[in-house]
Amino acid sequence: MEMVLRYMEDQSDRLTGHPFFVRMNNDDPLPTVLGALYVTAFYVMAFQDILRINASGVNDPALRKIARHHLGEDSGHDKWFLHDLRAIRGSILDLEEVFDEGHRATREMAYALLTETMIERPDIERIVLIQTLEAAGQAFFPQIVAYLARNEAGAGFKYFSQSHLDVEKSHEIVEQKMQRILASIELSAEARQRCLSLVDRCFDAFVALFDAVELSAARETPAGAL
Repeated sequence: MEMVLRYMEDQSDRLTGHPFFVRMNNDDPLPTVLGALYVTAFYVMAFQDILRINASGVNDPALRKIARHHLGEDSGHDKWFLHDLRAIRGSILDLEEVFDEGHRATREMAYALLTETMIERPDIERIVLIQTLEAAGQAFFPQIVAYLARNEAGAGFKYFSQSHLDVEKSHEIVEQKMQRILASIELSAEARQRCLSLVDRCFDAFVALFDAVELSAARETPAGAL
């Protein structure tokens, strides 16, 4: 299992090379970066269901505790996102907008992750799914928080905020204990390959998500800025 966890970290590092992350590192204008993040809405709102449905399929008591820990830890973050969306746009998205063509890629990646939760699979694969979602978040949140700090923006934000990042970091001791438990699990070659393939599918979904965000950012870029 330790190999699978290292592979997640490698994939998380690769995600930080995505063009949208490059935009943030280059300090592109706030309207370009913040104006594109609304495209993530369907995923953020579906995230709670992804965790809940996945946790409901875990049977082993020790692994179920890990799954439920993540479910409780992330509860309410969708409301933080809506708070920030109102601050950025002045309103939240309506259903017509969330289900229009511009959000199709986000819906499809969320559906892909939801599909993973509904497949009959061993408990350890469900934990790999959770850890992969966390690894993707660990690639994104430090980047957006640092971007906002450099640009002196985001005061009052809850989701795209240092306080959100601090909450995540406050759980590091528990997370490290969980990582040690997971790393000690021995996997057969076949089980390890299934886990690695699951990590690949999940990160493919996140690449698709940030492709959609990048496309939106390109549309938001002021004329003559390129």
